[in-house]
Amino acid sequence: MAKKTPRSGPMRIGALAARTGISRETIHFYLREGLLPRPRKAARNTAFYDHSHVERLLLIKRLQNERFLPLSVIRRLLSGGRGGSAEDLDLRVQVATLADEALPPEELSEREIRRRTGLSAAELARAAALELVAPSARGGQTYYSAEDARVLELLGQAVHEAGYDFELAVQSFALYARHIAALERDEARLVFDRLLAAPNPIALVEALRRGREVQSRFLAATRARRLRREIDDYLGQIEHAVAVSGGASAFPLSDSMLARRGHAARVQRLEAEARTDPAAAAQLVALEYGVGRSAAELSVLAQRLRQRHGEQPELVLFQGLALVDAGEFEAGIALLGRACALAPGSALAHAALGSAHVRRARRMLLEAGAQAALRE
Repeated sequence: MAKKTPRSGPMRIGALAARTGISRETIHFYLREGLLPRPRKAARNTAFYDHSHVERLLLIKRLQNERFLPLSVIRRLLSGGRGGSAEDLDLRVQVATLADEALPPEELSEREIRRRTGLSAAELARAAALELVAPSARGGQTYYSAEDARVLELLGQAVHEAGYDFELAVQSFALYARHIAALERDEARLVFDRLLAAPNPIALVEALRRGREVQSRFLAATRARRLRREIDDYLGQIEHAVAVSGGASAFPLSDSMLARRGHAARVQRLEAEARTDPAAAAQLVALEYGVGRSAAELSVLAQRLRQRHGEQPELVLFQGLALVDAGEFEAGIALLGRACALAPGSALAHAALGSAHVRRARRMLLEAGAQAALRE
């Protein structure tokens, strides 16, 4: 907390300069820049300053020397020269800088931002369109605040270091920003309610500052726990949907069970018809897929029938499904995409393609150890 300065009566600018150690020229400059309240004019060339000017000048000096804040930031904090005691102004600075040790100083040009982040002009424009940043234009140039620069540097790291594609990165950042805005409003109300009732507001702000790291760790832990639950629930729903919509059998039937169900006779009849009838060929592959024949056998069967009947959508579809079940995701997804192109109206083909992408993504997550990382 700033030390209280002894109060004094009205003084001329020379006395004010001597009292604060700030030159007359600098005091006049601060007046022009709106950093000081206007003095009381006694005559055209006579002005009197009071204790509030002393406090304000000492505060400006301290913000420059201790917090290294530029005048542009100090002006914003002091709200154009409105009055207030040194304690009030100090509290205001403490609250304004609660999220950081010091408010960022200067604006950066788009060229500098691109150099720092590796993002293109189009990507910067996309970030602005999603309201992640708010650039300003002056003299035909685009400028970004240091706060915006920090956001864009993190966005660049997500793309160039973490391996996100840009659209996923920028949309996830925008999603966080949208929800954090609501969190900020609620937290601000909570903090300021406490500040109004606190016997020592600056001590409370200092405690909040010390607790930032703990809060950051809590947010990270909560996000990891909830994200893991959401991923597990989502994948469970996908797998259930695949199972109930005719996906591969979880428990392939034994040959004796198939015989009791008359499966062998049906297969024999369809194999005979499949030599000349594409529809029978599709029924044969679907039947074998539904009872859980091995993925390798199904792929060979579908490939043989495709060679005989050409690019029938159902045969392409089931060979793709067989390859995906065998873990050959790239080849299987390519065939499922081909089935969608051959039969654009096939809901089954589009559902199978979507399911294949999810299954591939899940395997990639597991192989990368993402599940273990989320539990940390």
